[in-house]
Amino acid sequence: MRTVLLKAASALVVWSVALSVNAAAYCPPSLEDALEDVPPGGTLLLPRGHVFQPLIADPIEPHFFLSYRSYRNNGQTVNTGVIGAGETFPLWRKVGACSTDGMQLDVNGGGVARFVLDDGRNDLIDGDFTVALPLSWRLGTWSWRTRLYHNSSHLGEDYLYQNQTPPRSKASYESIDFIVGYDQPEWRLYFGPEVILRHYPSFEPWGLHVGAEYYGDRTLFGGLGRWIGGLDVKSWGEYGYAPDYSLKAGVSLGGGRPQQQNLQVMLELYAGHQNRGVFYDDKVQYIGAGVYFGF
Repeated sequence: MRTVLLKAASALVVWSVALSVNAAAYCPPSLEDALEDVPPGGTLLLPRGHVFQPLIADPIEPHFFLSYRSYRNNGQTVNTGVIGAGETFPLWRKVGACSTDGMQLDVNGGGVARFVLDDGRNDLIDGDFTVALPLSWRLGTWSWRTRLYHNSSHLGEDYLYQNQTPPRSKASYESIDFIVGYDQPEWRLYFGPEVILRHYPSFEPWGLHVGAEYYGDRTLFGGLGRWIGGLDVKSWGEYGYAPDYSLKAGVSLGGGRPQQQNLQVMLELYAGHQNRGVFYDDKVQYIGAGVYFGF
């Protein structure tokens, strides 16, 4: 733990020095949100866009979305509706040698609710809530994000009524993650560790996180849309570092100029431990489709 913190602090110092250099630099385009054009070295309050683009397929990344998912668990199939309300809100940015470089402080958070849709029911299974304070950096093709966040989950009253003896009624934890991304105009690779500071019930704290994303050229619908996709893989010491897979792919519309909103329509596949919600340790599979809204 101490070694990880020392390495993170060293990276922050090196990055701060790099930001003070205003020489010409390679300025790759932002992956999704257009960034404001600001003179090198400038400072912005409440900026537009992200120097570290939010992850496409990470199940706990806050988004506004609606999704239909068919879960399979212990040989049973449950059809669910999932509603998410969340966003990453930029607070402050120190611009580097070009407009896509810099250091940025955000706040993000959101909630996710799952409902049973079988047999004419709409019972609330559980509600999941996250709040985080991310600090991100970017220099050329490399980007970083470290984040302190809290997550809590609570069973829905309808579910408690239908199931009088659930294994637990709530779960919560605080965690720190650190992700390094290698960005190109059409794709990104990322990886990093995560350590859970507190978990109720108890949980092995160390985890690993890797993934890959694709952002196609804006050639669909007269330049309005493009193909996107992401594969996110997490593994936790609690489960012997067995991988949990999340795959999302579809079409992204908009987001190509400053202040333009974006809409993503994606197919979703998941296989592994849920890692969120009250039943976080259940091993499940689901297939679904979702609509994601970016503001």
